[in-house]
Amino acid sequence: FISHSSKDKKDVEKLLPFINGMNLPVWFDKYNIDVGQSIVEKVQEGVENSYAVIFWITDNFLESKWCKREMQAFIKRMIEEDILIISILDKNVSIKRLPFFLQDIKCIQRENENFEEIATRILPTLKKYFFGSIH
Repeated sequence: FISHSSKDKKDVEKLLPFINGMNLPVWFDKYNIDVGQSIVEKVQEGVENSYAVIFWITDNFLESKWCKREMQAFIKRMIEEDILIISILDKNVSIKRLPFFLQDIKCIQRENENFEEIATRILPTLKKYFFGSIH
């Protein structure tokens, strides 16, 4: 599940080919919600059925009530279950702006990396989490 502000969708979409290239299933609203379906219902299903989440955290994300709800839901799941949370923070977002329960989780602070470099940093973790090996 990739949680992001709709204002940052074009950036987040640039990360998808790298994750898909590893044959990992990605829940992304643009591709998982069909015309005519309930957005709230489909997002809720995505949150409930995902074993990992990538938070694409920008100022837009932190200002979005929708993103805050997704973050709260995943924090609850993190406490109750074994899910993976990866936070990718924009260069101007301090970790202190995250909810307390996420501040202790190692994150990626974006500087000027391109999307391939970001993917290179998160893919070993995703691979290890889902397949049990980084080889």
